[in-house]
Amino acid sequence: MQRRRKRWKMARRGWRRLVVAVVVLAAAFIALLGGLHGGLRAEGAACDSKATWYVVCPGDTLWDIAVRLGGRTADPRRLAWEIQRENQLSSPVIRPGQLLQIPPY
Repeated sequence: MQRRRKRWKMARRGWRRLVVAVVVLAAAFIALLGGLHGGLRAEGAACDSKATWYVVCPGDTLWDIAVRLGGRTADPRRLAWEIQRENQLSSPVIRPGQLLQIPPY
């Protein structure tokens, strides 16, 4: 007589916790990846020829990112357009967790 294996089932709450854990780990990985590539420039830092990387946060728009990174001297319209062009975005819609390459400004 063969013994039946008990099928492993997870409760709905368990699945939710698993999904949240995977999303958090993915976001941490993306943030780490962004940090390894230079992350955000500090305000007032000297501009160099290398582009930096930015991880999109919930609620971010290209305009917000351009204003935040461009400071008072850069035109946010131009920087937002350059970010869109550099990342080959067909529209200005971005999603949280997306990794954007920021061109030198």
